[in-house]
Amino acid sequence: RDEKLVTDVERRALEHPVASCPDRAEHERWAERIDRLREETAALEKRVGKRTGTLARTFGHVLDVLEKFGYVEADSLTERGERLCRVYNESDLLVAEALETNVFADLDPPELAAVASSLVYDSRGMPIEFAWPNEKVRKAFGRMMRSYKKIRDAEEQRGIELCREPDSGFTERIYWWAHGEPFDEVLGMSEQSAGDFVRSTKQVWDLLKQLAEVSPDDKLSKQFRLAADAVYRGVVAYAGAL
Repeated sequence: RDEKLVTDVERRALEHPVASCPDRAEHERWAERIDRLREETAALEKRVGKRTGTLARTFGHVLDVLEKFGYVEADSLTERGERLCRVYNESDLLVAEALETNVFADLDPPELAAVASSLVYDSRGMPIEFAWPNEKVRKAFGRMMRSYKKIRDAEEQRGIELCREPDSGFTERIYWWAHGEPFDEVLGMSEQSAGDFVRSTKQVWDLLKQLAEVSPDDKLSKQFRLAADAVYRGVVAYAGAL
């Protein structure tokens, strides 16, 4: 019976109008390609749908965190949220929280530069020996870490990550640089190359300028500007002019 069925199928195939088409082989190839493209398109649509759903959930979690810390209320930005929008940093939420929780209060320009450096510097997991410039910087960094841990707890509850942990590895060098110490002496405090020092300092300078613009306190804004001016000198300013 199987042989008869195969024979009947072959006979109907030979009698089909398409069987006599001189371009049948090419048409068959195109039909196979169409079927394959349809399958690939369906698979891609399924993947995009999953990713879109994931993005939507992630966005919802981010909004939850922002609402928890007072940056969003009823799907609208608060005054804090407006300031956050003007911060451009890998850890922008932590930068904003540092402002809102007075981490930078009562610090002089070199101390501001030292504490701000922890928001941009990345030691890439390498152990770095350093000494706290003074007790005020150490305590301010401690307040920064408490803010970070609160944000991190909120992130972990929602399975997201918005902020990088602050890194204190550059605080000593940038403090003494902002204090006016010679380049060679500051560079000798670590094995960091001159190019890396200049690059890190310019990142601190950029953040200090942002903080001067977004700070809600005029006196603190002035201090941030003075800190930015203090680090943008010598070889750093020269490299920026090239």
